[in-house]
Amino acid sequence: MKAKEYYLKYKDGLQNNDTFAKSASDMLLEMFHECVDLAKVRHAGSDSALYSILREMNERYNVLSKMFNPPILIPDRFKSMVNRCILPEAKGKW
Repeated sequence: MKAKEYYLKYKDGLQNNDTFAKSASDMLLEMFHECVDLAKVRHAGSDSALYSILREMNERYNVLSKMFNPPILIPDRFKSMVNRCILPEAKGKW
């Protein structure tokens, strides 16, 4: 999914204080699932192929974060979530 599609899908929930946390976590979870799907489609069997997909998704997240005015998403939050929660051994490699 493109950044614009994520924006259209999650903008209402992200701009509402009551639903921000749930919408943000749902969006990040969907982005993580998209990483897995891309890895399967691209037959990404090496670490470098996975890091490439993660970089691509982080760039998509950063574009998405710039679509909101005022800014409500922190740039590179996708990368920090992956490094902290999903693949801590990948920290500094992508």
